[in-house]
Amino acid sequence: MTELLELPYKQEGRVSSKDVLAETILSSAQVRAAVQYITDRIGSRADDPVFRERLEEALAGSVSV
Repeated sequence: MTELLELPYKQEGRVSSKDVLAETILSSAQVRAAVQYITDRIGSRADDPVFRERLEEALAGSVSV
């Protein structure tokens, strides 16, 4: 199934990091432009400690390990 879908998968003794879905999505010029816009906006506030703290909290809450 991993080879067919080419999606990341982790199972005991086996790991696949290939992600064709993400590659396809990110190959879109519209998606790349939207991501660039967001990163530019975040970068413009990188020196704002309150913004930085709120961003770090939001990212920490959305990441599962």
